[in-house]
Amino acid sequence: MHQSMNILYFRKWYYRRQWAGFLSVMMLCLLIASGCSEGPEGPLEQLRAQEDYRDWEIYSHDRVNILHPQNHPQEPHFESICEGYLRSANSIAKRLDMPPFEDTLYIVFYSGFGQGRELSGQHWPFVKDGVIHFWRPSFVGVTLADFMARRWSSTWPSRDIFHHGLRTLLDFSGRDYHERTLQLIDSSLFVPLKDLAISPEFVSDSERVYSAEAASLVAYILAAHGPAKFKSVYEAPGPFDSIVPNLLGVGVDSLETGWLEFARRTVPPDTAASK
Repeated sequence: MHQSMNILYFRKWYYRRQWAGFLSVMMLCLLIASGCSEGPEGPLEQLRAQEDYRDWEIYSHDRVNILHPQNHPQEPHFESICEGYLRSANSIAKRLDMPPFEDTLYIVFYSGFGQGRELSGQHWPFVKDGVIHFWRPSFVGVTLADFMARRWSSTWPSRDIFHHGLRTLLDFSGRDYHERTLQLIDSSLFVPLKDLAISPEFVSDSERVYSAEAASLVAYILAAHGPAKFKSVYEAPGPFDSIVPNLLGVGVDSLETGWLEFARRTVPPDTAASK
């Protein structure tokens, strides 16, 4: 009798200890998981922990999360803005021959350029640590193009003509940069390619001369040589007049001739710039 009670007591003690150990392991796993996973709003929650963003809210729709100040003027349109971002991301992916975009977009949407510049310390919208910082009246596509380009290539472009050309081409402004290039020729403001390639004058957030020509050129290279060839010149170091013949198989003058012929063919014939 006494021996049976001892066995029963041992079994209860043993199973309780096993169960306690199991619970301890489960709790440890949960703690590790919660500490390692940022969650769907992770990068934005980290920003919201900062004093300047503490009272801001997070709006989520589909695979887009927007951190924004309360009573944002665009808040009634956030759903369509999220859907537009995803459509645009996939449009860029298709144009650059990337896989479809299936990840999450994190966006800090400031109420305007005053707030954006004051809180971020940046003059123009930008991308940092995988988060798009945006304010109007800038074009949505510029920062989205920067974000997608960093996924497309791990190499920062070797020269401004390709960096600013790509982000301007994909700015979703609705502007025809082939037409703008032909207008620059007609007004004697056109910058020849040999000078454009080494110019320090690119400010694609605010000017549409150098960046417009660069966008038209990038569109031509993508159409005539394909995304893979464009990526090779986008990443290649070295003098422009060396990488063009080596990677595209034409000289700089021939590249300019083909580009401008392409622009004239692309612009509708009833447009003054095409004549």
